[in-house]
Amino acid sequence: MVLCKRVESIMKVGDLVIKRSSRFRVSPRLLGIILEKTYYRNTPITYMQVCWGSYGTFWGPSADLEVISESR
Repeated sequence: MVLCKRVESIMKVGDLVIKRSSRFRVSPRLLGIILEKTYYRNTPITYMQVCWGSYGTFWGPSADLEVISESR
């Protein structure tokens, strides 16, 4: 059995992101910019405030976001 370790990129303010969670009805073509980063109380969960353009600005867990890189 092969174990794969999931490595997430380090997200920072100003990064261009897309939503990768299927729980929300967000267009896969919708791009957002990270405005602020915070942690939820004393947990390791990181929340990002993302501006999705005319769609609005919302907070969400970083696990639901994917950074758009130059290699795409």
